[in-house]
Parts: sequence; structure tokens; C-alpha cells
Amino acid sequence: MLTNLVDRVAIDEVLFADADHHPVMDRLTLWRDIDRGIYLRLHVSPGNNELIPHDHKYSFTTYILRGSYTHVWRRRSVSYSGSFTAEKAPLGLVTCEQVGSCYTLGYSLIHQTMMEADTVTLFMRGPGEQSRSYAALDMLDRTVSSSRADDSETELIEERRHTDGQRRLEFSEFVRLRSRLAALRVIDAISHTDQISR
Repeated sequence: MLTNLVDRVAIDEVLFADADHHPVMDRLTLWRDIDRGIYLRLHVSPGNNELIPHDHKYSFTTYILRGSYTHVWRRRSVSYSGSFTAEKAPLGLVTCEQVGSCYTLGYSLIHQTMMEADTVTLFMRGPGEQSRSYAALDMLDRTVSSSRADDSETELIEERRHTDGQRRLEFSEFVRLRSRLAALRVIDAISHTDQISR
């Protein structure tokens, strides 16, 4: 069934348009319900780490299909959601997520992940519950809007966020990702995507 869901991404323009490369993983949307804001995604990690503590716009449940990662859960010592610094999000719990592990993370909870290369997860996200995600402010360059005392000049410094580098997946990247998933034995090797071109 997973093989069929992955292969469907190649021929469904709406699902393919939602496939993206994120700094710490490639993501395929396998199914979605736009009206309810629910998405089923497949995440594939190259082994990069999400070292910056962050939350999400939505709550989600993850099931580990392959690989593993160290998961650092943090506590908010300030407001339940919104901006925070690393100091205001002290260590709460460290777990090792392995094949078969499943957990749910509420949108306002803060975490970090250190993923083994080729970790593959099924990721079910719920509807957006806040307008954006947040990361530890003191660990990022922030947009600083500064003005002179006479308000004659305002300088804007480019914002850096933990999602910088996110972009749509090219079809050739999808084909390579599909081959990688087959080599990892997450999906079957036989595919109809070889005959599809964009």
C-alpha cells in the first residue's frame, strides 16, 4: 500500500506540488484532506539534525518505519505558545525513537531531533493551530527593525528561520528519492514512475 501511495505522488499534480525538500528532510504528501487540514506525509532524513529547539503550527503523530533518532523534548517555562529562547525551554525528556515507535506532539510543545541517515517516518499532521512555527530566538539571526531617533531611516536585516532552505521537490529529485526508498526496502522496487516525465 505504501508503494502505491508514493507512486501516486508522481501522477497527482496536487500531491506532487506539495512535495518539498526541507533542510533536514525530504517530504512527500501521500494524502490530504484540505477541508479538515489533515495531511499524511512520508519524511525521509539524509541524517541532518534539527539542532534548534522548535515547535510546530500543528499537532502531529509520527510512526518510525526505518532508522532511528534521538528526540529531545523541552518544557516551556513561559507562555504556552509563541516566541521563546533556549533558556525559557529547558530540557524535559530525551528519548530514542526506533522502528515501530509512535508518538504525538502537540503544536506548542518544543522539541529537537538528531536523526540517523535514511530515517523514514509516516507523519500525520492535523490542522494549523497557530499562524507559524517558532524556534529558539537566541539561536537564530532575527529580523531586526531599527530606526534612528529621528525616524529618518529604517534598516531591515534578513530574517533567518529554522525552515530556511525549504523548497519544492523537482521531479528528478522525486525519482531519486523513490529509488532510495526502494533500496532501503521501505517500498517495492517496481514502479510506473519511470515512464512519467514532467
